[in-house]
Amino acid sequence: MLVVLLSFSDSNLVSAQNEDSKTSTPASEINSFELFWPISAGKTVGDSLFFVKNLKENLRGLIIFGMPQKADYAVFLATKRVVEAEKLINDGKVDLANETLEMALVRLEKGIAYTEKALTAGTPFSDQAISIKNRLTNLEAFLPWLALRSGKNKETLNAVWERVQVLNQKI
Repeated sequence: MLVVLLSFSDSNLVSAQNEDSKTSTPASEINSFELFWPISAGKTVGDSLFFVKNLKENLRGLIIFGMPQKADYAVFLATKRVVEAEKLINDGKVDLANETLEMALVRLEKGIAYTEKALTAGTPFSDQAISIKNRLTNLEAFLPWLALRSGKNKETLNAVWERVQVLNQKI
């Protein structure tokens, strides 16, 4: 009798779980935290200590050797700028978001240049290719969604998206 009661209680739990899963976040909602973890916005262009963050990133970039590694780092920084731009867009800081997206474009152009140099030299990407592809694929999904939510930054977001696609095709 105990076995029969337990079997009915388990089926109720399963059906309750199925009903709950139907009311979860809609597929049209994209979460940058999940896509780009562990990257977070942190300090943004409008913050007084952003220059320290930017200086640290630039110094770190100087000690990275190898074109595939430099391309990977450039894509990482471009991704950071996009996440920061999302935060600025959500805060209603349109001009600062555009400035941040322009910084992302600069990083993507560097990533394209490093990738072309590596490919020309025949340098293998190995581990970096996986990391770069994952970030670029996530950016390709995220940027159009963000552009739909942000009317005033749409042009710059589309420009970033186009450069992401170019780089993704090269890898």
